[in-house]
Amino acid sequence: MLYRVIFNIGLVLLRHISSATAFQNSQNELINNLQHRPSHHCSSPLYYAATKDKSIVQQNKQYLIHVLDFTDDKIQDINQTTNILTLDIGILEERANWLQQRLSLDTDTTADNNNDVDDDTTNQNSRKQLKKILQQHNILGKRSDTNLAPTLDYLQSRLLLDDKSLRKLILSAPHLLGCSIEENIEPKLDWLQQRLSLTDVQLSRMICRQSYTLGCSVIDNLEPTISWLQQRLALDDITISKMIQSNPQIIHLNIESNLEPNNVSI
Repeated sequence: MLYRVIFNIGLVLLRHISSATAFQNSQNELINNLQHRPSHHCSSPLYYAATKDKSIVQQNKQYLIHVLDFTDDKIQDINQTTNILTLDIGILEERANWLQQRLSLDTDTTADNNNDVDDDTTNQNSRKQLKKILQQHNILGKRSDTNLAPTLDYLQSRLLLDDKSLRKLILSAPHLLGCSIEENIEPKLDWLQQRLSLTDVQLSRMICRQSYTLGCSVIDNLEPTISWLQQRLALDDITISKMIQSNPQIIHLNIESNLEPNNVSI
């Protein structure tokens, strides 16, 4: 019976693969609404400055365009929520370099399987990975010591990740770097673990397979979808947990648009 449920769900997922794009767009909007307020308590002279000198703005803009491949539209979009162009010269590069080192982006992910990978290829891949992360959201507006480091440390510890797995997680879902631990990540992980009776290892596997689950609202998305599936398919807690662990993407589907019209059933 469970195999038949999973098969039916698989058909629904194939028909609505485009829903992933809409979901990602909603998460982009969510993260872009996060505000960053500068702190004036830092020992480093490279943090937020009050100046709006035109030369500083121009130099920061040139760095974003020529080094990180930002477009003018991307800069304008990010600068609406986080005024990164007025940061002291060197802050943007400092933060980019810190993130590159913390996530070991200078380690080519294909090197283990290809002994012929040269330094130039490794550097190119490293830059591509870094740009992919930094261009997604207002990550450059986050301080490494008080924002990025605590988030990465928490995810690595809570999800039992080694450095390679952490890098893979962030590359697949860079929006996590813009999420609050206390208000977003931790409550959702705790809720998922309790609702589906997951071990730490099972929770880690589920999030690593579908990291955008942490971008879903518990009240508006996760709980209604899980409850609907459980009631519609007459599944007990153990069975619904096994089904979602096997197909975690199912809880991203909209009930009215995806599940009900396709008459999901056993």
